[in-house]
Amino acid sequence: MKREFTRLIYSCLAVLAFSATTFTQTPTPTPAPPATDIFVVDLTTTPGGKLKLGQPVKITNWAGYNNQPSFLPDGKSILYTSHQRQAG
Repeated sequence: MKREFTRLIYSCLAVLAFSATTFTQTPTPTPAPPATDIFVVDLTTTPGGKLKLGQPVKITNWAGYNNQPSFLPDGKSILYTSHQRQAG
């Protein structure tokens, strides 16, 4: 009986030691997404049916992640994802 009790105590100590190391670890910070910008380009077709690209216009102007553009049906509005970087 004493031997079983000793095994139980050692098992409990092992679980506690494992739990202490598992729950006290410092989490690794998630890296910031890469810096990106969004450009808009007018598309037209020539009389021969070839696609013609206009001059690119940058519509985002800050450091950070700006991506995943989605144009709204009115053709004048755009939604996109943005994550600005923290200073420091």
